[in-house]
Amino acid sequence: MYRLLFIFCLYLLIKNAEGSKLQINFYDANLNFTIEFYKAVMYQNPNVNFLISPIAAQLSLGLAHFGAKGNTAEELSPQLQKFTNQDLKHLYSSVSSRFKSKSGYKFDLVNTFFISKKYRISKEYLEWAKNPFGSLVQPINFEKVKTTVRNINTWVRQNTDHKVNNILTATDIDEKTTALLLNALYFQGYWLRQFDPKKTQRMSFYKNCEETALVDMMIAKDTFNYYADDELGAQFLEIPFKGHSVSMTIVLPRTKFGLHNLEARIADVLVPKNYEEDIVDVMIPKFRIGYKLNMKSTLLAMNVHTPFQCTADFSGISTSSPPLHLNEVIQKTYVEINEKGATNAKAFSYGALSPRSKGTSFVANYPFLYYFKHKVSGIFFIGRYLFPEK
Repeated sequence: MYRLLFIFCLYLLIKNAEGSKLQINFYDANLNFTIEFYKAVMYQNPNVNFLISPIAAQLSLGLAHFGAKGNTAEELSPQLQKFTNQDLKHLYSSVSSRFKSKSGYKFDLVNTFFISKKYRISKEYLEWAKNPFGSLVQPINFEKVKTTVRNINTWVRQNTDHKVNNILTATDIDEKTTALLLNALYFQGYWLRQFDPKKTQRMSFYKNCEETALVDMMIAKDTFNYYADDELGAQFLEIPFKGHSVSMTIVLPRTKFGLHNLEARIADVLVPKNYEEDIVDVMIPKFRIGYKLNMKSTLLAMNVHTPFQCTADFSGISTSSPPLHLNEVIQKTYVEINEKGATNAKAFSYGALSPRSKGTSFVANYPFLYYFKHKVSGIFFIGRYLFPEK
């Protein structure tokens, strides 16, 4: 009896160890993809605010990857080649479930593969898409462009609490479109401790050495996770959301307009830091951002070519003729950051320390980089803030 119990406990320990190793490997894969993804978007969009979701992009490409073979599959997910399909099924199911969590944050994800009605879709693939991904594979009539655009936009808006609007335009598709990958994301977080709205002030934000713009600046003085990297020339401030699973990190250059230097070293920026609790005088802007990325050009820059060509092999999805290939991959994100984090959020507030207490200054009144990270799955969002938007 005791021997059987011992063997069972040993089995559980081994399985947990294997699961932990799998999560670590996926975390590393997410980090590597995030670095390459950010570089490609940055170079193609040099002077705009943007917000991208590497992990949602991975889910979207993973959805296509499961139906791809040969070079098509390898190019779609090069960081995931070392994982078996069963490993990936487990990982994607785990990641997808975290998007649905209501513990301190609201995260609505629409991840859909629209395929022309001309193609007969494999039942096995439909099951794969539903189970690990929680995604929809939807046959659609691309020949009716205006109707298709209207229907997709309505459906996305309804499934993102009306935050993600007009994800598709008539220029994104035409009557010859065969396949479109689409993901839309909306995030609104509940701060673990709120900023006091009474302390928010209208202040100048330095867009560059010649231009400023007014922005609502949230202010707090309290204990934060803080890290100063003298070699990178940057300050790191970590702000947790309720539940402690997700945090927002703001990376502020030491020099007022030194963001481009940090972006050039994005791999070093995203290496985990040894944070310490410190008293910090914090000033960060309230902002909201909605960003649409047509990812085809980005993926081409990341050496993903074959899936967009007529030589693509998606025979795991459909064996209909002519062979299926991707036309576009579209991602649209929306994030709003304010004092409370979300309407009617209830939390303790920052600001219990005396104004006379000595604190490190963290004043984000010039361009900075930021990201949202889940402690297990990796980076959900990463973006840059160059200037306030109306």
